[in-house]
Amino acid sequence: MKWLQILLVLIITCWAALPVQAAEHTKTAPLVLPTPPTLVPCTSATNCNRNPKDLEAFVEQFYKWYEISYQFIRHQSSQELRHSLRTQRTNYLQNYVTPSLFYWHKHPNIEAPYNKNYCSPGADTFTCLQDFDLKWLENSDVKLKTTSGNIAQIQYVVNKEYELTVYLIVSQGSWKIYKIKSKF
Repeated sequence: MKWLQILLVLIITCWAALPVQAAEHTKTAPLVLPTPPTLVPCTSATNCNRNPKDLEAFVEQFYKWYEISYQFIRHQSSQELRHSLRTQRTNYLQNYVTPSLFYWHKHPNIEAPYNKNYCSPGADTFTCLQDFDLKWLENSDVKLKTTSGNIAQIQYVVNKEYELTVYLIVSQGSWKIYKIKSKF
């Protein structure tokens, strides 16, 4: 019976120390999101990297980064830490999307005509879904559909029932996502 009391005291002592240790850890080593994908550069509208493999890789890497960072943030226990990581992700997003898409992401309840170019309100801005399974990324397929001047369309097939068309445009020296359409 004595060993049970010792074990109980030990468990309670360790349990009480856990939040303090976690808080001390975040003060000394703040969590950082995974590094986002590399932008596809353009020195001018006429001198852009239009290599289909680079544009496809950019879209595929963007979605992998976006979903992994989303899951990483979602599984943090501290509200303050989740807020900090969301702020980091938002700051990263500004580099990968056009200002109009970024505005839509920050204010998803904008009335028409803006919402005709984006996912419906209530859905995630970049997946057009309310829930997304990371396993879908393993079997996804990314292909350049068309490119014309400074605009490209990338088909992102997630599974048999779900695909996105991701539109890229040259903006501020690189290719950026400016519109996303879903097809179910």
